[in-house]
Amino acid sequence: IPDEQRLEILARSGFRPDREFPEAQALQREQIDALKESVDIQSHGVFHSCLPNCADEVAEFEIAASKGMLEGMIGKPITAFAFANGDYCARDLALVKQAGYRCALTVDHGFNRPGDDPYLLKRLNVDDSGNIDALSAKASGVWALLGGMFLRRRRLSGYRDIPLPAPLSAAAA
Repeated sequence: IPDEQRLEILARSGFRPDREFPEAQALQREQIDALKESVDIQSHGVFHSCLPNCADEVAEFEIAASKGMLEGMIGKPITAFAFANGDYCARDLALVKQAGYRCALTVDHGFNRPGDDPYLLKRLNVDDSGNIDALSAKASGVWALLGGMFLRRRRLSGYRDIPLPAPLSAAAA
C-alpha cells in the first residue's frame, strides 16, 4: 500500500514514526558513538520506509537525510545505502546516486561479480532471530547451495511454478 496510507493505518493504533519508545528500536546516539571507530556504519534510511511505496519527496528525504544525519553524527563520509527490506525501484536508484552514495545494497539473490552495478549489490538477508546456525549457513554459501538443490529437485519432480533454466529444460524433456 502507499506509504501515506500505511502511516494513516498505523496512526489509528497510536504509532508515529518519530515517537520515542520505552525500549530502543534502533541504535541510540551513545551506541553509535561507541561503535563508530570500530564498525563501518552506513545508511539505511531515516524511518525504514518501503521506498517504492513512498511519494518522491519522502523517498528523497529517507535517502538523503539519512546520509546527512549519519555524517553529522560520526564525522565520516557515508558511502553505502542499504534499501530497507531490500525494496527499491528505478527512482530510488537515481536518488541514491544523486545523494552521493558510491553503492547500494539489495537483498536480491545471487553473487556479486566484477563489473556488476555497484548500486545493485546483492547481500545475505539475515533476519532478527539471532540464529547462529542459519547465519553460518548463509555466510558459508551452504544456504544458497541447498536452496538451489531444493529448487532443482522441485523442478525435476514436476513442479513447474518456476521457469526452468535452459539446460534443465532440455534434460527434463
